[in-house]
Amino acid sequence: MTTTGPHSNDTALAPGGEVAPLNAARRVAWTCLHLVVMAVPLAMTNLSWMPGISQPLTYDQFDLVKLVLLSVLVAVALAALAVDLLVGGSPLRVGRADALVAALVVWVGLTTTTSVHVPTSLIGAYHRFEGLLAYVLYAGIYFIAVQHLDLASRVRSISRTLALTSAPVSTYGIVQFLRLDPAEWDVVGFESQRAASTFGNPEMLGGFLVFALGVALGLALSERNTRWRVAYWVAAALAAACLLVTFTRGAWAGGALAVAVLLVSAWRSGYRPTRLDSALAGLLVFAVITVGAVSLGSSDGTVNLGARFASIFDPASGSALSRFQIWDAAVRATLDRPVLGSGPGTFGLIFPAYKSPEFVQTHGYLVVTDRAHDYPLQLAATTGIPAVLLFFGLCGVIALRSRRRSRTALRDAPALEGTLVINAWRAALAGYLLHLVFGISTPGVTFLLWLALGALASPYARPVELPAGAWRVPAVGATLLAATVLVAAGVRGTIADAHFMRAQAAGLYTERAAHAERAVALNPLNEFYRQRLAALHVEAFTMLSRQAAETAAANGDPSALLAEADVAFGRAQAAIFDAIDDAPVQVENHLLLVRLYNTAGRHLGTQYYGKAISAATSAIALSPNAPEIRVQYAIALKNTGDDVEAERELLAAADLDPAYADPLVLLGELYRLNGDATTALGYYERVKALEPEYPGIDALIEQMRTGGTAPE
Repeated sequence: MTTTGPHSNDTALAPGGEVAPLNAARRVAWTCLHLVVMAVPLAMTNLSWMPGISQPLTYDQFDLVKLVLLSVLVAVALAALAVDLLVGGSPLRVGRADALVAALVVWVGLTTTTSVHVPTSLIGAYHRFEGLLAYVLYAGIYFIAVQHLDLASRVRSISRTLALTSAPVSTYGIVQFLRLDPAEWDVVGFESQRAASTFGNPEMLGGFLVFALGVALGLALSERNTRWRVAYWVAAALAAACLLVTFTRGAWAGGALAVAVLLVSAWRSGYRPTRLDSALAGLLVFAVITVGAVSLGSSDGTVNLGARFASIFDPASGSALSRFQIWDAAVRATLDRPVLGSGPGTFGLIFPAYKSPEFVQTHGYLVVTDRAHDYPLQLAATTGIPAVLLFFGLCGVIALRSRRRSRTALRDAPALEGTLVINAWRAALAGYLLHLVFGISTPGVTFLLWLALGALASPYARPVELPAGAWRVPAVGATLLAATVLVAAGVRGTIADAHFMRAQAAGLYTERAAHAERAVALNPLNEFYRQRLAALHVEAFTMLSRQAAETAAANGDPSALLAEADVAFGRAQAAIFDAIDDAPVQVENHLLLVRLYNTAGRHLGTQYYGKAISAATSAIALSPNAPEIRVQYAIALKNTGDDVEAERELLAAADLDPAYADPLVLLGELYRLNGDATTALGYYERVKALEPEYPGIDALIEQMRTGGTAPE
């Protein structure tokens, strides 16, 4: 058996030299594994750089398409392996670590059944998608790797695919840093000069580049073909430069650790750099220095290499401070449910209950998070401490066992060449785990961690003959059915997100609502779709109510508009009730209900203010330190005559977020209506200092100074 490529080394990594041949079914699975490594990192749905495409194909432009591709390719690969193992009679390769993998997936499944929101735990939070499905796919990647990576040439082959894929990903990230991005982005959730490439987020890109840098460097150090050696060094240089301009400190640390571990293992194995290596290493260093020097000219500390590096040693401000505050919330959440957690993917649902006043004061009422920014804490808070022990126990067992194997394989040159690449995967694994201590895990990157675990475990897997019997046929059928369902679900989810994208686009309210309703129907597991559908109806009701009021003020007939508003109100209320029934712990749904009733109280009848008070009480129970909820609560209290309690809530909101102007405006309103123009003026002037362009603030200040009265 041979494997073609620039470096055909068929050294068997498995003890005793056992090698699983690639028959037709296994070739399908092997091809799918390569496609996963190539297609998943490259995939995104924003193709606005292409002629005739003006908007993304789906609302989630990165993580969903990566998950769907991963699901489809893993499903096809597992189906092919099932046919090979159960029909073709090939032996199954099993290892000691397999039990830990299975135990982790079973445990995540158990925590899904006890989740605060089972649908979210099944597929993961929107834009993250690390629920039970992701862990099943991780196990699938591990299993496929164990079945195939029993030859050094195969390890090199899959490594080569990763290195070559990383080149365009890295290049695109550098292009973004240089502000030459050909694609158009409506919303960017981070500084525009930070490289995000095809991952849409610098943290995810940074995690990918830790693997890309480590593996490409491992290939470069062990490649005998000069052209390919140069190619791998170029890929490593691009990855290093792009990693730098993600300005992701956890990824920097992870990349540095990966390189250090690899170089130490290479040196101990007897590797010595050639002149070519020294020259190409100089290219890598030059690329990093050049990109770093360009960043030093930026006045933005986040994308200035010097300032960003210095911030590592300043935990009392910036994102470092926010990490500590989020970790504090994650620890408290873990202590409340230490065994089973809140359920995979649900950190964003439980965080409002645990966010501290200090977090709100530091970052404002609009800042939310759906991840702990620390993978051990993320696992502990959502899947319990046992999941942390299983996961890191698995990583530790495989890493230590593979290290022992590498020591015995260092004595002969062919094994050395294979071992350097295996060591590269182990080094990248160590670097990525360090990155995850500060970063975010998503299937679009973390599948590489499980590929690394499979590559490291494969040499110790033993071939086992499966027992004969009639059970094989239904087992194959069940596997094929599960694979078909997985593929169909991926396609259906993509179509749903395409509808959701159209629901966000400009257009008639009825058309947007129809697309949002279609998205919910196609993917009822996504609670975010329901929330945004409800928000769309609330938006329509608010707009129609305002138009009716303006028409009445102009002595027109508002009856038609009021009738439309009444219909929109009914739809909004029903949609919010549906969203709350689906996800009772999602605080945004309760906040929407409070807003709806406050707007209805103003335009349809004061009886709705009482309902707003009840809804606000439920919302505050879910998120005690949310200023916006308290502002809405105060509005309802004020309009039911309870000015004292309204003032108390507004003062609490202003204390939680000193930069939030709305509670200050409403406090000024309370004092103005009570005839205290001096105190009212003080609040209005504070608003002016915070937001000079706040609507109507200049008129309010002028009226208070002249002793006049502002309009109701």
